[in-house]
Amino acid sequence: MSRDATSTSEPAMPEPTIEVETEAPNQIDEAIEREAEERLQVIAAQQRAERARREAERFQVPRRLFTPPGHVWGTCYRCKGTVATPDDLMCGDCSNRSREEQRARDAETHAKGRALRFAEGRARALATIPPKYLDASFGAPAVLRSRVVEQSKIAIAKSVANEPLVLFVGPPGGGKTTLAVAMLRHAIDAATVESDGPMLRRAFGAMFVGSYWLAKARFEHALGEGEAPLVRRAMESTVLVIDDLGIEKKRDTAVMEVLYEREALRRQTIITTSITPKEAAELYGGGVARRLFEESKIIELARPARRGP
Repeated sequence: MSRDATSTSEPAMPEPTIEVETEAPNQIDEAIEREAEERLQVIAAQQRAERARREAERFQVPRRLFTPPGHVWGTCYRCKGTVATPDDLMCGDCSNRSREEQRARDAETHAKGRALRFAEGRARALATIPPKYLDASFGAPAVLRSRVVEQSKIAIAKSVANEPLVLFVGPPGGGKTTLAVAMLRHAIDAATVESDGPMLRRAFGAMFVGSYWLAKARFEHALGEGEAPLVRRAMESTVLVIDDLGIEKKRDTAVMEVLYEREALRRQTIITTSITPKEAAELYGGGVARRLFEESKIIELARPARRGP
């Protein structure tokens, strides 16, 4: 009897099943989501705190309003109001007022310094004028009328106050130096504290000097030490009065060099003299004499009348 192959065969073993753990990846995703959510919450809290700080600084709201969790407010040391953080010393309003006050103090300091420099520059220019003539000014007509023989020459001198070369010619006592100083004062008095730089430099650089002083300064200055300071300053001054040209009565190069230098620099020069063109040529040369008596504005003054018998 034959056996059935299917009945006699061994029963088949069941195939093993592999269980895949799906919980671990899900837990990782949830952790990532929670961390991202917490970060978003922190960022949102920081943004709210920043907005609250700005609002508080702008409107000075009480501490109990717009206060994020954990935020510490500060106190303005000026008005005792609320400030955004303890590190802030002043609130917005007090900070603005402090800046305005500082700007006002800076402006006041600048104004005082400018006024001091103006007073010093003006005093330095006026100090060169002899005290005897210091009150001579176009603003004091009574003084000019009492010293100038020909009253009409006062208006003429004022009309040429800005000419580059003016020559007052005449005998002593006619008012030459008085009118020359009035022209010098015109340049000095034209500047004010609020004047611009060029006008201030013109006023502060004005100078009065006698021709004898120039010759004496050159003579007494040591050789090999450059130019005499007085001669150098006369060359560089913005407006120069040379009084009593020719009084040194000998040929001197200091005055001649000052005149040549000033002509080259195109700087205003006012001269008083009692000499003639011939005497000027003998003292300073024909070139200087020609410039003085042919290229300048000449104002001749008469001899004062004698007083008494």
